[in-house]
This record gives sequence, C-alpha cells and structure tokens, in this order.
Amino acid sequence: MFLNGKLATGKHIINGKEYYLLPSMVTGILTYNNTLYDASGAKINATNGWYSVVNNGKTEWYYFKNGDPYSGWFGKYYLVNGKMTTGLKYNWLFGLRMFDKDGNLCENKWVLFENKWYYACIFRENRALARMSGALFR
Repeated sequence: MFLNGKLATGKHIINGKEYYLLPSMVTGILTYNNTLYDASGAKINATNGWYSVVNNGKTEWYYFKNGDPYSGWFGKYYLVNGKMTTGLKYNWLFGLRMFDKDGNLCENKWVLFENKWYYACIFRENRALARMSGALFR
C-alpha cells in the first residue's frame, strides 16, 4: 500500500481503523505485539474470549485473556499464542497429538487426516507422571 506516494509499513490509521503493514497488510495475529487483525487487515480490540479471523481463506480461532493471547491448555483446546490448534501438533512435553478441525483433542479413535486414516491414541502407562506420550497409527 502506498501512502503519500511512499510504500507504507508499520501501524497506520486509515478511515478510523488501525492497520499494520509489512508492507503487505497483516491478517491474523501479529505475535510480537499480541495484536489481532481481521481479514480486511483492521485491528480487532481483543480483550477476553474467542475471536475468529479469516487468514488465507481459512477461519482461525484465537483466545485472549486480559488482553493477551493465551497459550497452553484451555479446557479441551490447546492454544499457541492464542491460536486454537488443529491438525497434528508436536510439543516436547506431550509429544505428538492430533486435533480435529474444531480443535478437539483426538483420543483413542480413527481420524481422517490429509485423505488417510490414522488411529490417534494416548498412552498413560504411569498415571503418577504428569507427562503423557502419544502415537498415531496408520
């Protein structure tokens, strides 16, 4: 985007809405300042709760708490920088996990992923351990 004949970058107020340019317009979350932008690139004033944005034609869900994107387990959902996890996710603490398109953790069931069926299971051999290991079988 050009403003005053120059390629614009950074934060700009255009027609009363805040946008962030890199120089392309940012949509989704800009992690270094924890700001969420909608599909048009306008800033969303996220405070508490769930917010959806369309990023590259795909709806993504974010959760904010006290104005910041939440990370970690939130009920049955796993969030990274506020974004709800879907698909395959690896984490050093809980290993490989599968989440469905709605963000639900897949446990001990068959899951269709990229046109192939997998069985998602979670092993809890030692219940005294907080850490769990998982596996996907095809």
